[in-house]
Amino acid sequence: MKTIYILIILGITTVCRAQSLILPILESASNIVQGAYYKDLDNELGKFVGTWKYTIGTTSFTITLQKKAMFYNTYDNYYEDIIIGEYKYISNGVTIVNTLPNLGTNYDSQYKYNISGLIIKDQYSQPVGNRRIQLGFVDPERDYLNMGIFIKYIAAVGNTPAKIEIEFTGSMSIVPSDTAPTSLRVPEQNYVLLKQ
Repeated sequence: MKTIYILIILGITTVCRAQSLILPILESASNIVQGAYYKDLDNELGKFVGTWKYTIGTTSFTITLQKKAMFYNTYDNYYEDIIIGEYKYISNGVTIVNTLPNLGTNYDSQYKYNISGLIIKDQYSQPVGNRRIQLGFVDPERDYLNMGIFIKYIAAVGNTPAKIEIEFTGSMSIVPSDTAPTSLRVPEQNYVLLKQ
């Protein structure tokens, strides 16, 4: 009988340890709890998901964003909901860069996507729904450039579709040679993209 009680207690302990601690995604910006799951409890990320397009004449910039739930962060040993994406830039009718086909691949690292990550900005100064997100942005032919984008969501009003505003933000990059390009193939300017 004593053996049965010990087995039951061991079984309950194992089950309790196997469950991840679920925390709001905003808490991932502070102290990381190993093994925890930082979940998008308020669906803060859902509004960014979809295909967005900027067009002026024969120039266009298209971004498709997806939400990946419970993505494992191997570096710090925790799970989190993140945004991943890819893009296509066409200038004067000529495709300059197109990474959209990469969305068909299920990578084990968020850094293999050309748009990825999740930093929620304005989390203390803005209410839920008005916050921006910051993601990494990579040009696959110039991956030495350390770039990011801020994305702000603008809700649909009447017949006007939802929009996102994109602002490029860079940081220090180490250029491999004097002849290497120092800017992305997508012009680093502010864009307003419409939901498709």
